[in-house]
Amino acid sequence: MTQLEIQTAQALAGCRFCPGSWEKRFARDMVARSTLAPEKELSDSQREWLFYVAWRYRTQIRNNHKRYDLPVPEGMIAKEKPARPAPRPNEVREARGRKTKAALAPITSMPENQPCLL
Repeated sequence: MTQLEIQTAQALAGCRFCPGSWEKRFARDMVARSTLAPEKELSDSQREWLFYVAWRYRTQIRNNHKRYDLPVPEGMIAKEKPARPAPRPNEVREARGRKTKAALAPITSMPENQPCLL
C-alpha cells in the first residue's frame, strides 16, 4: 500500500457506518490490512473502492480530524473555503424592499384600446 492509501484507510477508522453495510466491512478490512500488512499492494478495484468510500465519508473524516487534531491525508480532502461575512441587517432589508417594491409597483396607465378585464 502507498502512504496515501494507508492514511486514507486509517482515516476511515473513525467514521460511523450503517450497521451491516459493505462499506463498514470494507473499511475495517482496509484498516486491518494497513496495520498488519502494509507492504501488500491493493488491487485496482480495492484502490478505487477505498477512495470512493473516503469520498463518500469525507465530511466525517474532516470533522474527526478537526476534533482530534489529526493531520488530514494529503490530496484526499479539499481545503475549506473561507466563510463569507454576514450581510448587515440594513442591507438585507433594503434588498427585500427593492424586490417587493418592484413586484407591487402600481400600474400607472392602461392602454387606450385594451378592455379592462377586472
